[in-house]
Amino acid sequence: MNEKQNFRSRTVYLYNLDLYRHIETTGIYDMPVLAPEPHVPDRLTGFNYALSGKDYGSGVHFYLDDYQFERIWRDPIRYMNILKRFDCVLQPDFSIYRDMPYAMKIWNCYRSKLLAAIWQQQGLKVIPTVRFCDTDTYDYCFDGMPQGGTYVISSQGIIRDKEARRIWYRGIEEWLKHVTPGIILFYGENLAFDFGKIEVRSYKHHVTETVRRIVAKKEK
Repeated sequence: MNEKQNFRSRTVYLYNLDLYRHIETTGIYDMPVLAPEPHVPDRLTGFNYALSGKDYGSGVHFYLDDYQFERIWRDPIRYMNILKRFDCVLQPDFSIYRDMPYAMKIWNCYRSKLLAAIWQQQGLKVIPTVRFCDTDTYDYCFDGMPQGGTYVISSQGIIRDKEARRIWYRGIEEWLKHVTPGIILFYGENLAFDFGKIEVRSYKHHVTETVRRIVAKKEK
């Protein structure tokens, strides 16, 4: 392999283009298409704990600061081999903030779905994650989402932000116009959204529950 080909290969691996070639995509941004996953985990554990823990009966979530799981983008196959030990995996949740450049929002949405699609293709149980921001993100955030199956949503980071809650409610309403989920896993504090006849299962936020236990212990 000559030097030019070597540089090209490094670029291909840097952006996971070698894996992208085998993935079905949709929409003007070529968002990866995910398959429906009916599985429902008994409990969830954060990726930051999963690497050192052995609770293999739990599902692994990525509701963490992005720096804690950026490594999975750099080496998705390596971490796939670690994650396959667990009951299931939630679609990675790279952040999409209101004040981010538009291109970065698309990039983070794409990366989340590509990793999920790669892992599904390799036989992991990967549950799609609902992620969006303002109305201008709907076109690509909802692309590639399967009909039916289990989905996971979260209220993390919006409880004390009135505007963020407004965006969340509006986004969930729009999402349900595109997708009919079989079961919804709700991670964090339930915001009392009316999901109608869709079954909703709640999972407590690890940090929030830890703080509550500490406060309760001090108050005794």
